Amino acid sequence: MLPRIRLVDYGVLGTQLVPRSGIVRRAEPPDDFTAFVDPAGLHHIHGSGPSSAGGASGGIYEHVGIRGDRHFPEDVRQAVNEECDAHYHRYHTAGGHHHVIHTVGPRLGHGKFTWDEAVATLAGAYRNVLACFARFAASKGPAEAGLAPAGAPVRLRLLPISGGIFAGEYQKRIAPLTLAALHAGIGLLTEEECAVLAKDGVQIELCVFRAVELAPFRAAMAAQLAGQVPAAATAPAAGAARSKWWTPSAGRPRTPSRSCVVS
Repeated sequence: MLPRIRLVDYGVLGTQLVPRSGIVRRAEPPDDFTAFVDPAGLHHIHGSGPSSAGGASGGIYEHVGIRGDRHFPEDVRQAVNEECDAHYHRYHTAGGHHHVIHTVGPRLGHGKFTWDEAVATLAGAYRNVLACFARFAASKGPAEAGLAPAGAPVRLRLLPISGGIFAGEYQKRIAPLTLAALHAGIGLLTEEECAVLAKDGVQIELCVFRAVELAPFRAAMAAQLAGQVPAAATAPAAGAARSKWWTPSAGRPRTPSRSCVVS
């Protein structure tokens, strides 16, 4: 499935940060047949709400129309309780309908993870996001096909989960880490989920907001497709402390039955 994922030169809202030019629009904002990922902070979901979020999430909440809200919807707060959780919510605001998949990326810094552990842990987040999108895509099937413009795909705009400050010492290698974890997360999907995502008319875009990161992501995508695995030698020291997050080796992947309900 990885070869079907398009690497694009814009963030989930269709804009890109370009040196000396600032924010430049590269694509249209998400439409009613596009779901997009919010890299939420757990402390915002269960504490201060959208109103105090910054970074990518702050821009997303401004676009959706919930920037001033003090609390997230109840279903989001019930479903997203720890790192790697993901939950779909359809927002109805003055700006229209917005299909958001909230997820909380694991904090990878401070020597908590070796490279392999970081990949395995982050894979859980990608798996949960993709499972949510599979249900969204299924809900946009034959019953709503007549509502879409001719040839319009059902699309996911995905971003690098655990990028920025969440990446810690892995920020300089966020591109290969993202591609390795995304590939591993795809491998955790059920056959039914894979079948939905493999359908014609279903698209996944890996969105790169910062123009300076585009070349590293293109190189990482090419390396991953060629089967070249980044060396673990540059990962944190083997004696570093471990965190007890869910990983594929820790047991059966979480069911999306609660967190990925699409209404």
